[in-house]
Amino acid sequence: MNRTNDIDLDRFDEMLSRYMKGQMTDDEEVTFKQLLKENDTFRNKAIATARLVQAMDQVGRDNDNETIKSIRDVSLSDVEKISAKVCGTSTKPHRILIFRRFVLPFSAAASILLCVFGGYKYYKYSQVTSLGSEYLTYFPASEFSRGESDDIENKLNEFYSNIETKRYLDMTINELKIMWDESLSDSYNDYTEHMPEIGWLLANAYLRNNDKSQSIEVLDVLINEYPDSTAMGNKARELKRKIEEL
Repeated sequence: MNRTNDIDLDRFDEMLSRYMKGQMTDDEEVTFKQLLKENDTFRNKAIATARLVQAMDQVGRDNDNETIKSIRDVSLSDVEKISAKVCGTSTKPHRILIFRRFVLPFSAAASILLCVFGGYKYYKYSQVTSLGSEYLTYFPASEFSRGESDDIENKLNEFYSNIETKRYLDMTINELKIMWDESLSDSYNDYTEHMPEIGWLLANAYLRNNDKSQSIEVLDVLINEYPDSTAMGNKARELKRKIEEL
């Protein structure tokens, strides 16, 4: 059965990404590999993408090799020719036209990310920063109030906006770090009651700044403080798990 008519190029991009990251079930892998056998366009794109990933600081080398192995009827020379067309490695002007003819049958967005913005590294960067934007909204600024408006709540609201829009991100992170350390102090202070909000903002600010390790450090504190039966505990564990999967 030919599945090509049921899958558009955007859907194929998502499937290819999940396959290369090892996130498919066994049944999904069988379906995906059958799709590659049935469709030349999808097969060529899978090969080109795998070779690009390998070329970019050897990111994803293992999964790249698995992709190549699954397409056994294509020679290495064919792979290299396809990759050269995607990357436009030649400096000659006519290569631009070859590149454009090759890209048009594929998803324009995926091809541009791969060849213009640093490929897989940019893709990973986008995933991390988008995760920070997504999870930030689970505890909106409107929930920070303790009953009366004060300078701390106003500041947290401002930081929320900065993180959401990625404005003044370095300054916001530095100020949140100071507040975070104070909130964890053994002595009760102005930041103690705001510890979960400060921590949540800081963890997501780190993600918006593409810093996974620092975000996980903050999340570990929240996870230790809040059991999985609480909203904060659940989301902190969920977010940490997603960061580690990237």
